[in-house]
Amino acid sequence: MQAVIFTYDGWNGIVYFSGELRNPARDIPRSIFGGVVSVAVIYLLVNIGFLYVLPIDKMAGQPLVAATAANEIFGTKGDTVIRVLTIVSLMSAVNAYQLMTSRVLHRLSVFGFVPGASYVNRGGTPVVALFLSAVVVIALVTTGTFEVVLAVTAFLFVAQYVLIFASVFILRKREPNAPRPFRARGHPWTTGLVLVVSLGFLVGAFLADTRNSVYSLVLLALSWPVYLLMRPKPENSNPVPLT
Repeated sequence: MQAVIFTYDGWNGIVYFSGELRNPARDIPRSIFGGVVSVAVIYLLVNIGFLYVLPIDKMAGQPLVAATAANEIFGTKGDTVIRVLTIVSLMSAVNAYQLMTSRVLHRLSVFGFVPGASYVNRGGTPVVALFLSAVVVIALVTTGTFEVVLAVTAFLFVAQYVLIFASVFILRKREPNAPRPFRARGHPWTTGLVLVVSLGFLVGAFLADTRNSVYSLVLLALSWPVYLLMRPKPENSNPVPLT
C-alpha cells in the first residue's frame, strides 16, 4: 500500500500551484477530480488488457505481471518495452514532484526558511528552490535510500491527508460564512469516510513497518517547532505569489 499511495498521490498537486492559476475556484476541482478519474480509468484499462492477454492462473505468483504480458505480446523484446515505458513514466513523475517540491521550498523561503530560495526569475520559475530540490533528489538516489524515503514519505503523505480532512470539519465550524465556490457533495459523510480510511492506513503502516513509521512521526513532530519558529509575522502573512 505504501507504493500504491504514490500511484494516486498527486491528486492534490494542483494546490501547490494555486497562486499561479487564473481561476483557482474552477481549475482546482477540475484538476483534482479529472486526475483521479483519469488514473483510475487508465489502471482499469491496463488490468483489462492483462486479463485479455493472460489467464488468471498464469498471473498467479508473477512478480511483475506487466512484464509477463509484454513477453506474450512482443516476445523476447517484452522486457525492453516494459523498461522503456517505466523510464518514461518515471520521468513524468519526477517532473511533477520536482515542480511541487520547489513550490513548497519557495513558499517556506518567503518566510525565511532558506535565504535566496524565494527568488523567482522572469518566467515565474523559482530557480533556486528547483535546483536545491533536484540536489536532494539526486542525493537520495545515489545513496540508495530511495526505498526508505518511499516508505517514510508514504506515511507522511497520509498523515497530511488526515490533517487536511480534519481541517475541513474544523474550518467549516469556525468559519461557517466563508466563501466556498465549490460544493463538496456528500460532506460530512464522504469526508469522514476518507478520514477514517486514512487513519486505518496509518495504524496498519505502523504495525507492518514500525521503524519507517517512527521515522515519519519523528519528522512530523520536529516540523511543529520549526513551524513555530518560521511562522510569519502578521505584516508578512500575504506575500506576493508566483506569477
